[in-house]
Amino acid sequence: MGSIASVLLFYQGNSGYGTFFLPTAYLAGAITAAFYGFFPLYLPELFPTVVRATAQGFSYNFGRVIAAIGGLQTANLISFFDGSFAMTGSSMAVIYLFGIVIIWFGSETQSKELVN
Repeated sequence: MGSIASVLLFYQGNSGYGTFFLPTAYLAGAITAAFYGFFPLYLPELFPTVVRATAQGFSYNFGRVIAAIGGLQTANLISFFDGSFAMTGSSMAVIYLFGIVIIWFGSETQSKELVN
């Protein structure tokens, strides 16, 4: 929820570079990148030792593939929103809603032994 709120604040609260731009850019970047500290703790517990490194690498980097697709579609979205970069960026924040839903399907790893 923090990612959605900070990204919407960044895109909807700034019409250009000004005094509000840098703090909102920092806030959006800090909140949306915070999950990278969580991955090294959670991902190893999901996979057996034999495939752990490969599975972690795939899981960790799959989001980059999705981000590349989103980045390549930015021009199409800008034309859809009649040149509004703010609306384009705000619409891309919908991806965080998918994350909120998908996380409920993740395995609970607390109090479980690692699979060898």
